[in-house]
Formats: sequence, structure tokens, C-alpha cells
Amino acid sequence: MDHGATTGAVWNAQANNSHYRITELVLPSLTSAGLRRFEFRTAFLPHTAPFAPLSGVLLAIAGAGLLVRLLRWRGWVAASDGMVLILHLGYFWCALGLAILGASILLPANIPETAAIHALTTGAIGVMTLAMMTRTSRSHTGRERRADTTTLIIYALVNAAAVTRVLAPFAIPIYPELLVLSAACWSLAFGLFALVYGPMLARPGHRRS
Repeated sequence: MDHGATTGAVWNAQANNSHYRITELVLPSLTSAGLRRFEFRTAFLPHTAPFAPLSGVLLAIAGAGLLVRLLRWRGWVAASDGMVLILHLGYFWCALGLAILGASILLPANIPETAAIHALTTGAIGVMTLAMMTRTSRSHTGRERRADTTTLIIYALVNAAAVTRVLAPFAIPIYPELLVLSAACWSLAFGLFALVYGPMLARPGHRRS
């Protein structure tokens, strides 16, 4: 009889038994005891569901706080610089989205949640994405960080996509038309970016004079 094989089989059996005891007996038991202690410690803390009124109030306060912060930056001073203004617009969409999301929790019958979701996605993420893509593309290729006419059209299109998509749930009679318009503006914004900035990124950069 192979002594080494026998020893190996014994070790494997012991390892399997230890694994079983840990995963099936020890771990569940200790986890259960730990959770009981945790629940005891947090018994006096309020439990708030994701869509409870408190969540709505906190989201509305967060949106208002972002708006106050945005106003304190006084972005209108640099409104003539399109690449600065678009950053402030992207931040504004974030503040507006949080405020609408809070309002949709507090007043679900009047404020659709989808409006908040698209303010945060189509608005905040979409606008800020194109703002940074255009800015860094020009900077990394050695060009002046200035929004030319085409870039301003891109900014206008993506903001139009956000506005129409957020307003769509409030205008049910023309809801389909607003969705089509929003999709068209969104596609044109990113398509125009690809057409204008794609060749710019594909070619070697040049030094700014």
C-alpha cells in the first residue's frame, strides 16, 4: 500500500472536514451573533428607506447646496468664454437633477422620477463629458483652449437634448416628439464632435503660436 497516497487522502479528508466546519457551521454562527450585536447597537437609530421623505428632503438640500456653490463661483463673469461657461452648465444640471430627484420623492404624483434621472445623465454627465472632451482635445493637441463656432454648436445641441428630455415627462401630449428631438440633438452633438475633433486627434499635435 502506498503510504504517501494514504497520508494524502487523510490530509484531504481533514481539509475538507475543516472547510465544511468553517463554511457551514462556524461562519454562519459567528455572522449571526455579530449581526445580533450590530442590530442591538443600532436599535435606536432611525432606518430610512431610499424613497422615504427624509431622502427627498436631503436630496433637495443637496441640490440647493450645489446651486449656492455654483453661484458663489460667479461663472457669469467668464460667460464670454464658452469652454468655461459649459463647465458651469454641466454643474448646474447636477444641482438641478438632485433637486428634481428630491422633489420626485416628496411629490411623486407631480414630479416624475425620470425627469431627475435624465437631468443627471443627459444633462450633468452628457454636458460635462463633452465639455471636458472638447477642452482636453484642444489642449492635448497644442491648440488654443477656445470654443469656436462648431464647438459652441456642440454645446448647444447637448444642452437642447437635456432640456427636451427632462421636459418630456411633463408634456405628455408631445412626449414622443420631444423624445425624438432629444435623441436627434444628442446624436448630432456627439456626431459633430467625432467629425470635428476626430481628425484633430488623429493628426500629430502642433505647438501653439
